[in-house]
Amino acid sequence: METGLTTDLHYTKFDSSFGSGKYTSLSLSKSLTDSFRLQFLGGHQTFNSTLTNNNYSNFVNAVADWNVGPRYFMEGNFGWYRGSSMNYQQWSTVFGYRFGGYRK
Repeated sequence: METGLTTDLHYTKFDSSFGSGKYTSLSLSKSLTDSFRLQFLGGHQTFNSTLTNNNYSNFVNAVADWNVGPRYFMEGNFGWYRGSSMNYQQWSTVFGYRFGGYRK
């Protein structure tokens, strides 16, 4: 059975002069039509450094892209973030005009 769902899993372990830690994330995306796409990304990061006290975080992001004809597009973004010292949500919307390169 083909779902059209694209998944992407990332795992990174890092150690450098400014800090060390681990990063894991899972991304799911699906094009519902030729001009409308949804993407979700969630993950967890640990970070050990003397430069910050924000040493862990959990996050979820969602993006919706819609091509409105051959020149215009709309995009909506939502982000949810919870960490050891920062907690926030944010969203943005964009209505744009594409000057060249995309033709239908």
